Amino acid sequence: MYKNFWVTFLIVCMQVPVFAAGRQKMDLVIQQEALSSVLVKLEKASGYNFVYEPPLVRNIVITGKNFKGRDFWFILNDLLHAHRIAYSVSGANIILAAVPPPQPVQYGKISGRIVDFENADPLPGATVRLEGTAIAMVTNEKGDFLFERVPEGKYNILFSYIGYKSGRLNGLVVTANKTITASFKLQASNNLKQVEVKGIARKKVVNTTDEQLINELYTARTVISGISNEQITRSMDRDAAEVVKRIPGVNVSDDRFIVVRGLSKRYNMTFLNDNLAPATELDSRAFSFDLVSSNTIDKIMIYKSPSPDLPGEFAGGLIKINTKKSMLTRQIDVQLSAQYRPGSSFSDISSYAGSKTDFLGLDDGVRSLPKGMPSPVDFNLMGPDVNAKYSKQFANNYLTNARYFDLDKRLTINYYDSWKLGAYQLNNLSSFSYTNTHEARETEQQSLYKSNRSYEGVIRQGIHAARLSLIQNNNIQLGDHVKLELKQFINQQGQRIALNDYKVKDGFEHLDQRRVGLYFLSSFLYSGQLGSYLHFGPAERTKIFTNIGFSSIHRKDPDLRELGYSRQRDPEVSLTEDNPDAPWIHGSRDLIYPVSRYFIDVKEKAWQANADAEHRFASFFNLKAGVFHETRQRYLSTRTFRLANGVHAYDPNIIIPNEEEGGGTGAEEWQIPARLDTGIFRADGTGLRWREATVPNDQYFAENRNTAGYISLDLLALENKLNVFGGVRVEHNLFRILGSLQTGQASYPLVISKPVTSVLPSVNASYRPDSTIIIRAGYGKTLNRPEFREAAPMDYFDYIKYEHYYGNPNLSTVNIHNYDVRFEWYPRSMLRNEMFNLGFFYKTLDRPIELIWGRERTFESAFNTFYYANTGAAKVYGLEAEIRKGLAFLSGNVFRDLSLILNGAILHSEVKTPALIYYGHQAPRERPLQGQVPYLLNASLNYERPQTGTKVAIVYHRSGDQIYAIGTSEYTPGDINSGFPDIMEKGRDMLDLTWSQRVNKYLSIKAGAQNLLNAPMTLYEDYNRDYKYTPEQTSVKDGQTVNSGDVISRRYYQRPYYSLALNFIF
Repeated sequence: MYKNFWVTFLIVCMQVPVFAAGRQKMDLVIQQEALSSVLVKLEKASGYNFVYEPPLVRNIVITGKNFKGRDFWFILNDLLHAHRIAYSVSGANIILAAVPPPQPVQYGKISGRIVDFENADPLPGATVRLEGTAIAMVTNEKGDFLFERVPEGKYNILFSYIGYKSGRLNGLVVTANKTITASFKLQASNNLKQVEVKGIARKKVVNTTDEQLINELYTARTVISGISNEQITRSMDRDAAEVVKRIPGVNVSDDRFIVVRGLSKRYNMTFLNDNLAPATELDSRAFSFDLVSSNTIDKIMIYKSPSPDLPGEFAGGLIKINTKKSMLTRQIDVQLSAQYRPGSSFSDISSYAGSKTDFLGLDDGVRSLPKGMPSPVDFNLMGPDVNAKYSKQFANNYLTNARYFDLDKRLTINYYDSWKLGAYQLNNLSSFSYTNTHEARETEQQSLYKSNRSYEGVIRQGIHAARLSLIQNNNIQLGDHVKLELKQFINQQGQRIALNDYKVKDGFEHLDQRRVGLYFLSSFLYSGQLGSYLHFGPAERTKIFTNIGFSSIHRKDPDLRELGYSRQRDPEVSLTEDNPDAPWIHGSRDLIYPVSRYFIDVKEKAWQANADAEHRFASFFNLKAGVFHETRQRYLSTRTFRLANGVHAYDPNIIIPNEEEGGGTGAEEWQIPARLDTGIFRADGTGLRWREATVPNDQYFAENRNTAGYISLDLLALENKLNVFGGVRVEHNLFRILGSLQTGQASYPLVISKPVTSVLPSVNASYRPDSTIIIRAGYGKTLNRPEFREAAPMDYFDYIKYEHYYGNPNLSTVNIHNYDVRFEWYPRSMLRNEMFNLGFFYKTLDRPIELIWGRERTFESAFNTFYYANTGAAKVYGLEAEIRKGLAFLSGNVFRDLSLILNGAILHSEVKTPALIYYGHQAPRERPLQGQVPYLLNASLNYERPQTGTKVAIVYHRSGDQIYAIGTSEYTPGDINSGFPDIMEKGRDMLDLTWSQRVNKYLSIKAGAQNLLNAPMTLYEDYNRDYKYTPEQTSVKDGQTVNSGDVISRRYYQRPYYSLALNFIF
């Protein structure tokens, strides 16, 4: 090694005199002399040797040169340049070569069309310019432009138009004799300084684009993901529940609840604009994402890593649904659409006689409790005459019927306007949406192996849904420093469901059983907030945001009716067929199914106030602090009534057979209206009566008060390449429930009060080695508190799923530690809308709250019973990745209009469950976390041709299997006598296709299909306990039938869904 070093050193030293000679000043006079002779003189003066082919300098004569005090290199360049001779230096040699003759300039063409971003309306008079050149032009009356002579090379194209934001297309390569397309969509600007208020231009609606979303991800201080309005409009997604599935690491359960990073709905928090969204469900705090129409969404952002300025109660993600904004424009958008579902549209679907306003999602009062209805305690103490007075007021309607329905229908109207208020401008958005849908759903159901089955059967449902939504957003700019914004959201949704549940139960194999349910599920949601944005001081260094909000939800399920039938089993007749020889009988002594009515009322209100202040002390140092308070109250009341015999009933033709009183005869289905006519409720007590079956713990009042404050620092270092954002948040939470605890036949008042103060530190760091790469890392502590329903000491019954849920007052808060690392790359793409990221996350939960399956081997085994419990320590970790890439780098013009969005996640969780007090869970167990899927995959191939207004998208979604309900710990895989397996939800492949086409400046058409693969929603009992589906198999061993594999407990097909929409802009 040392020998090589000294040889190199000597060679370098030998070159020094030569280089020095080249820099010496010299004089050289040339009257008229051959270049070859001049080169000889230069060799002697410099010490260099010239190497060249003699023909290169033959016939070249140098005349009239006089160099005084010039160095060697100056002289050499002067002599050779004029004769197009180049040189290169190699040690002491100078090699001469001829300069190639100049090539003629080659030209290509650039053509395109400039259109409005939202509606593809051409923009005549827009300016198109090639950056760094004098080449420019304006578009014609069709928005077209054509540069016919553009020299070969790479160009950036700049686009501009009055009232619109400027745009640019980077890295466009022009080749000789070819025409390259460079169409572009410009987004309207709502800047008051750019748009004249007196005559507000039309079609200036501004919604979030992919480029803006990418920029928001790029400038974020934490790990976030999201979806833009531009991406939403490419798909056929109808509501927010379908939209969020396109975001990395996100899945949806029950078609309406969000699952982030494999963590179920309870571990995620939802904001509607800047307000905490109210709970929409009876049994959880979760927000139902199907309430929000996709046509009203501007963007959805998911914050995955904690930070001091975010509420501390989430583990999966904090979701912010941003509705469309009011803006400085005047425009009306109308979308009319119709949908077709095979097996439902243009078909007879089960229904029942409801109210006249069911088509609006509202009950007109026909299902209300009788006027003046006494309290639950007083009702059963009334005499027969008073009881008859109220019993007669209940509607005599217990039969389902088949009705013909055509297409599903949807209507959305967006009205944008702006009004002058003195020196200020008030911007407005009023958005109205209406949906009316009908679905015939048939669900297979069974449990356990056929040799030892608890039940098997079919559930037929007619689901008729209607929804009214209204968004009212206004904002006003008060000078240059203050902006006020009022956002309001109203949603009314109703579902009329006619259910026929057919079963054959273990122990009653001689009977077919049928449960009939008539349900109406209604919810009214209001969310409103008033926010102010202030920025002032030198260079607007100080920013203050304040917000006050109110939200309310009224969930009302009035007069849910149930009754049961049975008939003698005929193996030759299927469960759902009519059998004239064995009609359905209500009140059969073989099986008693009482007639029941339920009235459920849930009111929840929330008041919120928060303020955030941020001050930039220097270019590298920001300080941010804020306070937050929310008070949330819920009142739940359930009343249950069952049909019973009057106190003096004696007529066997009237008496209802029941376990307590016996006697009586049953009635066929067609006889029910006459049997339950109002005349049957008699003042003398000889007829029938309604008996209150409500118990004290069928109601509760709950309140949660959360007060928080935080302080955070935002620092830049290493020449602004490193950003550190961190701080601490302190939350004080007071959780109270006033209810009753039932023990046997007795009930006792119960008050639950759990004040908890939590300190939640967090820090996020982002390092940018250059302008295209970001490396993020973060840590934060968060919480998960018990929800009202989970801690309330009551038995909640889901009448649709036929499942019992028991609250647990002893639940405790879950402490969660979150770790994130993510690599992000933002290529310098043409449209600046490309990105790649790869992230890893790791979470620990000390005692997660989960739903435990507590079913026992009894006749009631047809009813699944679930308990809430703090289980054991858990950890969740996984990888997430996302790619957004245009395909213009591929050869062929078609690829210039194609782009690909691909994202996915690989997830893993482990829970060490200790021995619990519940039946079947007295042994410890290790398993995945409930609701966690092992993987997610989303892919979208998008085609967009701006000059024609054509868009096509193919969207694919796939998720893995997840635990729907946790089975018993003692269960031994394959041994059905050892306990019960987990219930798993099978993953589904979803494929959607969308096409949209601009027709003219007022009209566009959108068509598509969802669920083209018709993947079923499937629940199965995982008998192998391997967390994946193995088809059920039957074999014979030693003369005995042996069953293996997993049993599908429930399965239904929603069918493909075809849609056609007309979009009008005025």
